[in-house]
Amino acid sequence: MSSYESLGLAARPLRAHALTAVTIVFGDDVAGGHRETVVLSGPVELHSWPMPGYPLLVDDDGHAQFQFELVGGPDLGVRGYCHHLADLLRLGVDPFTPSTGRVRQVAPGSDFPAQIEFLRSAVLESRTFRLAHRDPIEVRGLLTSLPPFAPPTVRPYADEPRGDGPFDVIVAQDVQVATSLPIPWFPADGQNRPVAGDPVLFFASSAAPLMTVLLDPSRVLERSAQARLGLEVGGRAVEVELTGDRVDAAGVEVLLFEDVARISRAALTGRCAELGGPVTLRVGWPRPSLGTLVDGRLAVDAWFELVTPAGPLYAADPVPLAGPAGGDGADLAVAGGTALLRPDGGVKARLTSLTLTW
Repeated sequence: MSSYESLGLAARPLRAHALTAVTIVFGDDVAGGHRETVVLSGPVELHSWPMPGYPLLVDDDGHAQFQFELVGGPDLGVRGYCHHLADLLRLGVDPFTPSTGRVRQVAPGSDFPAQIEFLRSAVLESRTFRLAHRDPIEVRGLLTSLPPFAPPTVRPYADEPRGDGPFDVIVAQDVQVATSLPIPWFPADGQNRPVAGDPVLFFASSAAPLMTVLLDPSRVLERSAQARLGLEVGGRAVEVELTGDRVDAAGVEVLLFEDVARISRAALTGRCAELGGPVTLRVGWPRPSLGTLVDGRLAVDAWFELVTPAGPLYAADPVPLAGPAGGDGADLAVAGGTALLRPDGGVKARLTSLTLTW
């Protein structure tokens, strides 16, 4: 009977790079408020068996299980850029309330798949607010390995939804998802307790119900970036200048693995009068933007999205993005273009060209 002991896990804190996506409803009307799906990423730390204080147990039915804790710190937490707020968002661990859970065998004596479940206590911050929630966020998922790293090519859904919901989603393995949504968020006091009043926003139950995957990249490139975006809107050629500052959780983040490169997060903002005003170019969450970095040349099939005042537009096809790139800089360009679709599949515009530098 296996009980995880044969895996040889180290008795030390586990650091991972988390990719998180959450659909946010702004305001106090969860049914009718403005919705935006925001991708966040960053380092997280887990304390678990075989560290002291986190016992490994076998229940009466033969299921092996152990406890763990998601811990916080000044250099920990996920962050990303929110188009609606024109600001960064950071989701961290509430230091006043533990975030604890367990990993448990689904079938007695078989290590995988394993059920992960925990109660998460978090703090949500921007440059202008700090928010807290009243009830713990219940999180569940199925793991196929320990340490609980997903493969770098992981897709968060079993299907490929388009839009910010609401609609039903099918979550893939190795993805942790909140099950107690919607969650209202309120202004926080000095001990991260919600104060009285109406909620500022909600975490919605779709399209991205606070979904997280844990990855183990060998290197993380997070850079401020500039771009020149070519569009065709209503039969007219348009050029848009875009910028993204890493201080605002914008720009570009690339995760490097042994044989895979993944653009995990991107946000570059500008203005396009033909699309109604401010726009943000980002990479999508449902389909990973994957490629390679070989001999200083990055080649990625990027799934772009363009957020506009009327809502997000989604690339119909991946855009081949390639050029010299590394830690000191990059000069990337696309080959070809693609239609930009509304959530209902209708064509709103076309991406015709893109140059990206950092």
